[in-house]
Amino acid sequence: MIDFDKKIGWHPKFTKKVISRNEIILIGENNDHLFTNDKHKRIINLANGSKKVSQFIDEIPSFIEKASFLYSIKTLIDKEILAPLQSEKETLYHLPKKTKDIEIHDDVTIYNLSHISSTLLQNISISKKNISLIFIDNYLDPRLHLINKKHVHSQRPYVLIKLTGSKPMIGPFLSMKKKQPCWKCLSNQLLQNRPILNFLLKKNVENYISHPIYLQNVEIDLKWVTTVINDTIKNENTCFEINLQNNIILKKHIVHNKPQCSICGDRLLLKKQLQSPVNLHSCLKKEKMDGGSRSMSPDETLEKLDKYISPITGVISGLSFISEKKQNTITIYKSVYFKTPSPQEIINNSSFRQISLGKGIVNDQSKVSALCESIERYAALYQGDEFYIKSAPDNLNKRYYLPSQLAKFSKNQYQDYIDNKLPSNILNHLVNIYDTTIPLHWTLTWSLTKEEFVYLPFNHCFSNTPFDHDKQYIHWSSNGCAAGNSIEEAIIQGFYELIERDASAIWWYNKIERPLIDLSTIQEGKVFKIHETLKDEWDYWALDITNDFDIPTIAAIAQHKKTGVFCFGFGCHLNIETACTRALTELCQLIPVREQKNAPFDFNAIEEEQFLKGNGNKKKLSSYQNNESKDIKNDIIWGINKAKTLGFELLVTNYSRPDLPIKTVKVTIPGLCFIWPQLGNERLYNLPIKLGWSKQKLQECELNEMGLYV
Repeated sequence: MIDFDKKIGWHPKFTKKVISRNEIILIGENNDHLFTNDKHKRIINLANGSKKVSQFIDEIPSFIEKASFLYSIKTLIDKEILAPLQSEKETLYHLPKKTKDIEIHDDVTIYNLSHISSTLLQNISISKKNISLIFIDNYLDPRLHLINKKHVHSQRPYVLIKLTGSKPMIGPFLSMKKKQPCWKCLSNQLLQNRPILNFLLKKNVENYISHPIYLQNVEIDLKWVTTVINDTIKNENTCFEINLQNNIILKKHIVHNKPQCSICGDRLLLKKQLQSPVNLHSCLKKEKMDGGSRSMSPDETLEKLDKYISPITGVISGLSFISEKKQNTITIYKSVYFKTPSPQEIINNSSFRQISLGKGIVNDQSKVSALCESIERYAALYQGDEFYIKSAPDNLNKRYYLPSQLAKFSKNQYQDYIDNKLPSNILNHLVNIYDTTIPLHWTLTWSLTKEEFVYLPFNHCFSNTPFDHDKQYIHWSSNGCAAGNSIEEAIIQGFYELIERDASAIWWYNKIERPLIDLSTIQEGKVFKIHETLKDEWDYWALDITNDFDIPTIAAIAQHKKTGVFCFGFGCHLNIETACTRALTELCQLIPVREQKNAPFDFNAIEEEQFLKGNGNKKKLSSYQNNESKDIKNDIIWGINKAKTLGFELLVTNYSRPDLPIKTVKVTIPGLCFIWPQLGNERLYNLPIKLGWSKQKLQECELNEMGLYV
């Protein structure tokens, strides 16, 4: 309930930081919040505590606005973001302890950085000797930096223990053995999963921001705590989230070693990797894998990735399904990871949380697809240990590709960027003309075609970089980025994506009428779930949009039976049947999210035109040549050779992070078309004529006006 006669302020568990006139950040023990003046001006003014709620409400003219504002206040009070001033709760929160107590008992060193009484800690009995117990209020306490370095140097193991706050935890036990994590490994991931806090630290160039500590009025059962500590020592690298009122373990969070850790590892690992050739090895496929060319089954991959899902210590914060679970239908999963924007970026509440969707006929494949897409994009985030140099292109000692060779915008699009009159969701994809005398940041990529190194703009290969000056000339996109159990598996997925999007762009922007695919001959087991998912509400069909690469590429189109609105998905694979199922599962993936707010592509704006229905001809699957082999390496070589005959070069940037269980790459083929409108690419206009699909070359103004931002 809201007490109208009281003043309201921020909950006492938060530290308030004002980062600009328009932005306030609240830092808490477990959660951080951003409030901006454009969306939360009244809330910010109320939380200043200068007026009672009733006085503030009286100043709002509209009844609807009053009701909406009261609902917002109640929601924020329920979430313990706002609280009445002079609340009894304030007495439960204390500023962090500044002192550090160190005691030694029988080869067990106790560091007390917490509010727990040091006298109480003397009674802890640990079975393991030559160990340190470090009691903390905050896992990010900067005093842990020197303590950790000391223990890494002496190879003395230790346990972190947090018995204060709203989320007490015991662990991890850090053994200090080789290839095992240290506190720096842990703190890096903790900060990655606190992107608002991380952003604030980077922006203000601080190494720590304290917050009030919640001290529960609970008598600690030291015997039970000691038992959990001893169990933690038997379970290396695990944090146990505990409930001290009921003496139960709630959750486990796995801590992972970072081989590239600046304290316990080799900070240069990724630099060395980016300067090493990409060598292909034999990589046999699993037979009849949902999702295409995979060297491991979905359940095997899921087992590897499951340990990396945790909102506290994981690379991926969570995994959940978004489509309604029905028998014999496809379930779409989403995974979430966090991104910390660069300090110069203009932020809002959508700046920090990133969502990836998965596709697949079986549940495990859909889960793996969502997880791998998150890892593929998480790994591409700038972390500071990448190889790059800053130079004007003509001063580089190897071949290079310019921004204009990687993203071919037209003169009109360059002018649109300069005029700055288009909506921001379109302008954000455009760039300025690059003057080659201006230095850019570059990284190395490996040419599988010519077996030599080539320079690419760093911002083409990595996202969220601090090189804001470069961003006016080149943007990162996920096009060609892929993850796999092996480097070969990742490369083939990235390659297929480039071919798929090249073909999709040429079909879409030219509105080419292409043949239908006879789906009746696909194995029933592969399409049964797809049909069950779509049949009640959607008519659906598939078009062959394969171009000069001769790799089957499919557009799966659906039209709602009642409303007539459209949706579509794309798929590409050397095997025509797999290409079809990939397109159809992507269609199923996009239907649940097709009407999401602020999406850059509006499916409801698609008008019914003949090119969406096809040219009336129907092709049987048996008419397609199957160039797929049993070895992914051979499929890649086939793709390299095909690209070469068409005058294209296949480049691979291996940005696999040493601490992740799967490989990640960005495949680049300069000169291909992209689904986002890059209307200066002559291939977009010439290929339909070359292949006999059109008789007359279109002008830029005649192309499909809807940018394919999917």
